[in-house]
Amino acid sequence: MTGYTYELVDKKLSFLQFAMRCARAFGALIEMRDEDMDAPIPDYFPPSDYHVNGKLEAEKTLARLRSISAEEAVAAERLSVSDSIARLEKSKAEEEEKRTFMQGVLSEVQAWKAPTPDHSGLRDFMIQQITTSLEGGDWYDKEIERLKNADLTVLVSERIARAEKDIVYHAEKYREECARCAERTKWVRDLRESLKTA
Repeated sequence: MTGYTYELVDKKLSFLQFAMRCARAFGALIEMRDEDMDAPIPDYFPPSDYHVNGKLEAEKTLARLRSISAEEAVAAERLSVSDSIARLEKSKAEEEEKRTFMQGVLSEVQAWKAPTPDHSGLRDFMIQQITTSLEGGDWYDKEIERLKNADLTVLVSERIARAEKDIVYHAEKYREECARCAERTKWVRDLRESLKTA
């Protein structure tokens, strides 16, 4: 028996109940397939506010940047860059601690003699996992250096362009999400209506 048919027999589900449980594996309800079978199926699927908030944030950023002088924008960008560098340096220090720890464990793994040939694959796997994690450790230095040498006027222009792009992006994604939510709502309503007459 499957999870669906087990519930059908165990709980003596009606056709309507069975159909609604099975509907979780299709169409508008596919995202509910892993939820508890007794979780209610909504009648309406509202769009998330993620894109609304993203668009509002981009509009605020753009309005703020357009309402101040070029000198004020550069000064604000200087502060933002300084904050970013401080965060990156803190993250870099934390990452270096992790790397030092992993390098110590790597030395232990490399010194370990596998007890049998069957265990050598485990040793190789452990080495591969750690060495993969140790790759690319110079990203922080590169990003810090990039920010220290950045032309603040260019960064302000890039921030404005990014805000303009984000406004368009979030507006479009919100329209798409609203259309998907309307389709999902219609799918469930059509299903419920058809089950009334079955």
